[in-house]
Amino acid sequence: MTPIQFGPADRRLFGLLQPAQGNATRTGVVLCNPLGQEAVRVHRMYRVLADRLNRAGLHVLRFDWFGSGDSAGDDTAADMEGWRADLLAAHRELKARLMCEQLTWIGARLGATVAVQACTAVAGGLQRLLLWEPVLDGQAYLQGLVRDHHEALRDNYSVMPPPWRERLRTGDMGVYGELLGFGLSEPFRNQLIALAAPTLTPTGCRQCVVVGRTGDAALQAAAQRWQAGGQPCRVESLDHAFDWTSEEALNTALVPAAAVQLLADLATAP
Repeated sequence: MTPIQFGPADRRLFGLLQPAQGNATRTGVVLCNPLGQEAVRVHRMYRVLADRLNRAGLHVLRFDWFGSGDSAGDDTAADMEGWRADLLAAHRELKARLMCEQLTWIGARLGATVAVQACTAVAGGLQRLLLWEPVLDGQAYLQGLVRDHHEALRDNYSVMPPPWRERLRTGDMGVYGELLGFGLSEPFRNQLIALAAPTLTPTGCRQCVVVGRTGDAALQAAAQRWQAGGQPCRVESLDHAFDWTSEEALNTALVPAAAVQLLADLATAP
């Protein structure tokens, strides 16, 4: 595992490059983080998944978006358009450093959504796009984060300021620069509000797999629409008890064995 920095001088990104072990292939995998607390909770899971892929002969790059983790920039400097550029930079970096001929992107939640948006700009296309519960309704996603932020304040502070108590009582979502400990800029917030399933269409990948819970109608509908539009796509069921937006999981690691196994199997399939 090698720590690296890459990207433009004014947008330096931090990554961990993990060359394949044993019989290495010319295949690489880029792992795309979700947003905020969700990224904290999948960090260890991504480490375990990367090790599994390494043992199977795949090169892996894990990286932090600009404005997150160990990359440059404050969290309020992050936005989805910039993250799309970051992902393309990570793609080029892995391909150049380890001479990868085929690349797969694996994304969770908002990281999966960014991967859908960015894949159309990949020269030569992708081998696979693996999307774990992508965010398809940005406004609903943002409202869920705001609700969790309210609940965290209510549960962790014995004395709430009157304006907060009123907002909690009325269900007012409000407009905030911070959600669950992470800054959120107005441009990023507006991009989330504008994010909707019909605006998302992956193109240019040989295989697209959406991973989600059984009976998730939104994921099924998106996959069917992409398939009808000419993008090979299918849905793989992954049922687990973890709730992405649960207060109980804040600052805890997420390493569901079933998710690691399924994503590794999909990434290494012929």
